[in-house]
Amino acid sequence: ANLRNDKSSRFGKQYRDAFFPSVSAGWALSEENFMKGVDWLSFLKIRGSYGKVGNERIGTYPYQATISFTNALFYQNGVVVPQNGGAQQDYAVENISWETTRTIDGGLDAAFLDNRLTLSADYYKKRTYDILLALDIPLYLGYNNPSQNAGTLDVRGWELEIGWRDRIGKLNYSAAFNLSDAKSKIVDMKGTQILGDQSTFQGSEFNEWFGYLSNGLYQTAADTTGSPRTSSQVSPGDVRYVDINKDGKITPDDKVLLGGSLPRYLYGGNIHLDYNGFDFSLAFQGVGKKQSRLSNDIV
Repeated sequence: ANLRNDKSSRFGKQYRDAFFPSVSAGWALSEENFMKGVDWLSFLKIRGSYGKVGNERIGTYPYQATISFTNALFYQNGVVVPQNGGAQQDYAVENISWETTRTIDGGLDAAFLDNRLTLSADYYKKRTYDILLALDIPLYLGYNNPSQNAGTLDVRGWELEIGWRDRIGKLNYSAAFNLSDAKSKIVDMKGTQILGDQSTFQGSEFNEWFGYLSNGLYQTAADTTGSPRTSSQVSPGDVRYVDINKDGKITPDDKVLLGGSLPRYLYGGNIHLDYNGFDFSLAFQGVGKKQSRLSNDIV
């Protein structure tokens, strides 16, 4: 178990302290008497953990009301003249505090066949809350939208690693492979949206692709006649888009979520050989299930 208390001057005096505990536990089942007769199992352990960590790098003293000095235009004696002036441009929110990430993890470690085959697996869920967002305030207040602790993001994922090592005469060899997957989901943004080719809003993934849904390509000139389109210049070979709201034309209202922009699968591995004083190593890594945008189309 770990008990941690942090304090940061980036926040007001009443909100500087934050408490971040963590705890973990494991059970080596292979050490129990009821597992002693399993010859092919060298080691087996199940484990779990829970913990919180904080992030205070979320702005430059956003709780303080600061004055910005610049040249401004004033109306004086019937004439507009530039003069130095000062004004508070940002609305200060006194109770801004730590952004917090809470993680729950469960996993197991195992070894088989006299420790030649090893396996490690984890499943985790992370929730980051009190994410700093610029929330709307009435325009008549005259301030920029202030940053506040408002957003919530969930990430679920798993990790798997498999290894093998053995010896044949003077040759020692080993190989290992790892694979992981994670997917994010925006739980709450207090009604705010970040729109663009990669958008973030409630219910989407973080930086998920946002655009027109493709329905294949126009094959002939006849296919383009009377079909919904983004412009009048449509010809065979162009992308055919789906009219989501069924209004007979393709407009920004037809844009939908198209999938995450971040890769889903991360993988890697290595091979090592050692023979009579000479050794050879090979490592590789990559990503899978990644959607990218080429030109103006989603692929």
